[in-house]
Amino acid sequence: MTKAKSKDGRAAKKCATLTKTGTPCQNQRKSGSRYCYLHGEGRASRPSKRTRSVKNKKNDTGIKITMVARSGRKWDYLYLNDLGIGFEDVHEYKKFFGEGKPEIFNRQNIIKELLACNLETFDYNDNTPDIVMYFLKKLNNVVNLNQRNESAVDDLAKILFSVVGLDREKDINIHGPTKIEYLISGEEVEASPDVVVQKSNSLLLVVQEDKSYKVTELDKCKEAEPQLVAEMLGAFYMNSQENQGQLKSQWIYGVVMLGSYCTFYKFRITRDIITRVVGGKKCDDVINHVYSPDALRRNIYFGRYFECPETRVKKHAIAAKYIDPRSNDYRFAM
Repeated sequence: MTKAKSKDGRAAKKCATLTKTGTPCQNQRKSGSRYCYLHGEGRASRPSKRTRSVKNKKNDTGIKITMVARSGRKWDYLYLNDLGIGFEDVHEYKKFFGEGKPEIFNRQNIIKELLACNLETFDYNDNTPDIVMYFLKKLNNVVNLNQRNESAVDDLAKILFSVVGLDREKDINIHGPTKIEYLISGEEVEASPDVVVQKSNSLLLVVQEDKSYKVTELDKCKEAEPQLVAEMLGAFYMNSQENQGQLKSQWIYGVVMLGSYCTFYKFRITRDIITRVVGGKKCDDVINHVYSPDALRRNIYFGRYFECPETRVKKHAIAAKYIDPRSNDYRFAM
């Protein structure tokens, strides 16, 4: 082992071997660090379980290390771990949303029409309302084995907001992919949510990260949650800028939509949290609350085929056995 200097002057041990596959080098594996000062960023293994508290990250001299700036697309669970951000499952709808499940929607008749449709055949007739027909087409694109891609999920999400009448609110706007710029460790980075819900006063309320559930893309889906957290932090930073720094705290809501499977998040972001992130410092045990609908949770299986009611085929077992990166459990993710 030989000594070397990183760009910022800190000492780093040169690894005996650096693999060409992008896996962590020896120095990373030994230190548990996600970053090698000599070789640059490597792909460290994800944590085996959820972590709510994180020890201060220090180098060999005991000096705290400032976080390396990353754009949202490059966030992973180890990066969240370094920032001190964890997750907590909320199993009750009312506890998560603060009220009971809605019984009446703005477009109640549209909801009834939609629920009466056959989601296995995607059939509709001349009397089917246009918005229901449009929703069925988008849903078919998402679950169709030959057509499904991330942009199809974006389209489905936007029409779903319309179906429930959210776009009828006068001061609410729904946008597609949006670039949000903010700072980490003094460097400008960006996050790009696929769908945003924004008030007319420019305040971002909801950000959404969409993924196709193609088998070949399951690895990418493992980083959907960290990407969403980056987007939620960016949304608060942007809102704070719009309010000239007067915004002390805000609940930012998020959605990860994997195919047609939705998981909901809420994150109370404060001025102190965003100040620490901008300064590249660890937060004090910040929790992002997670809610998955009960009807979907009942369909979690281990090593079995799952017959999705909205498709005409059985998904491969590998598609139904998506590994939750925050635990050792297998979770259904479609």
